[in-house]
Amino acid sequence: MSVDQLMKDIKTYIPFMRSSGGGVTVSGGEPLLQLDFLLELFKSCRKNGIHTTIDTSGGCFSTDPNFLLKLDEVLEYTDLVLLDLKHFDEKRHIKLTGKSNEQIKSFAKYLDKKNIPVWIRHVLVPGITDSEDNLIKLGGFINKLSNVDKVE
Repeated sequence: MSVDQLMKDIKTYIPFMRSSGGGVTVSGGEPLLQLDFLLELFKSCRKNGIHTTIDTSGGCFSTDPNFLLKLDEVLEYTDLVLLDLKHFDEKRHIKLTGKSNEQIKSFAKYLDKKNIPVWIRHVLVPGITDSEDNLIKLGGFINKLSNVDKVE
């Protein structure tokens, strides 16, 4: 589907978005793997006064200059990022997801540097992600970020 086709559908919801304070949220798969499409969509949303949100795990964040160039342009049209932090401890994150959380932490710091509003999302799973140690370390990390508006 093209952005024009998608925007035609999205525009029908503008009255609801305005009355509810909502907007367009792009989620997974993984939106950061579709930066060209995301840029075109968010530019169109901005022209139409529609709030934009990226819902991401941040796991594909890269400091590669080509990635950052595209990401920075997308972030110019991004009003909010919902960022999942599944576990703060790297070894436990790997055990839980099969991947390191270092890219996610780097992405959170990058968003802070760019002053992009973020909501941190952390699912409490008894016996897996709810230990006092994990939550204290996660809280300490979040407290160092100046752009976090909410923790869910």
